[in-house]
Amino acid sequence: MLSTVTPRYCAREFRRRLMANISGLGISVQDIEITITETPRENWGIRGLPADELDLNYPVSV
Repeated sequence: MLSTVTPRYCAREFRRRLMANISGLGISVQDIEITITETPRENWGIRGLPADELDLNYPVSV
Protein backbone atom coordinates (compact mmCIF):
# COMPACT_ATOMS: atom_id res chain seq x y z
CA MET A 1 0.00 0.00 0.00
CA LEU A 2 1.35 3.40 -0.99
CA SER A 3 0.89 6.16 1.56
CA THR A 4 1.21 9.89 1.05
CA VAL A 5 2.94 11.84 3.77
CA THR A 6 2.45 15.59 3.70
CA PRO A 7 5.02 18.16 4.89
CA ARG A 8 2.52 19.28 7.52
CA TYR A 9 2.25 15.73 8.88
CA CYS A 10 6.05 15.42 8.96
CA ALA A 11 6.39 18.68 10.89
CA ARG A 12 3.75 17.62 13.42
CA GLU A 13 5.29 14.17 13.84
CA PHE A 14 8.77 15.68 14.26
CA ARG A 15 7.45 18.01 16.95
CA ARG A 16 5.56 15.23 18.74
CA ARG A 17 8.60 12.94 18.83
CA LEU A 18 10.97 15.72 19.85
CA MET A 19 8.74 16.80 22.73
CA ALA A 20 8.39 13.19 23.90
CA ASN A 21 12.18 12.78 23.97
CA ILE A 22 12.89 16.22 25.48
CA SER A 23 10.58 15.67 28.43
CA GLY A 24 12.61 12.57 29.34
CA LEU A 25 15.67 14.82 29.75
CA GLY A 26 13.96 17.09 32.25
CA ILE A 27 13.60 19.98 29.78
CA SER A 28 10.25 21.75 29.77
CA VAL A 29 8.43 21.88 26.44
CA GLN A 30 7.85 25.60 27.15
CA ASP A 31 11.64 26.10 26.85
CA ILE A 32 11.73 24.81 23.25
CA GLU A 33 10.98 26.82 20.12
CA ILE A 34 10.88 25.13 16.72
CA THR A 35 10.86 26.91 13.37
CA ILE A 36 10.71 24.82 10.20
CA THR A 37 11.41 26.60 6.94
CA GLU A 38 11.33 24.79 3.60
CA THR A 39 14.00 26.01 1.20
CA PRO A 40 12.89 26.28 -2.43
CA ARG A 41 14.46 23.55 -4.59
CA GLU A 42 16.29 26.08 -6.74
CA ASN A 43 18.10 27.40 -3.63
CA TRP A 44 19.07 24.01 -2.19
CA GLY A 45 22.66 22.89 -1.78
CA ILE A 46 25.16 21.27 0.58
CA ARG A 47 28.92 21.29 1.08
CA GLY A 48 29.05 24.85 -0.24
CA LEU A 49 27.78 23.88 -3.70
CA PRO A 50 24.45 24.26 -5.48
CA ALA A 51 22.59 20.95 -5.63
CA ASP A 52 22.93 20.60 -9.41
CA GLU A 53 26.75 20.76 -9.13
CA LEU A 54 27.13 18.07 -6.45
CA ASP A 55 28.76 14.72 -7.19
CA LEU A 56 26.88 12.32 -4.90
CA ASN A 57 27.38 8.59 -4.58
CA TYR A 58 23.66 7.99 -4.14
CA PRO A 59 20.59 8.72 -6.28
CA VAL A 60 18.49 11.83 -5.68
CA SER A 61 14.98 12.09 -7.08
CA VAL A 62 13.73 15.65 -7.54
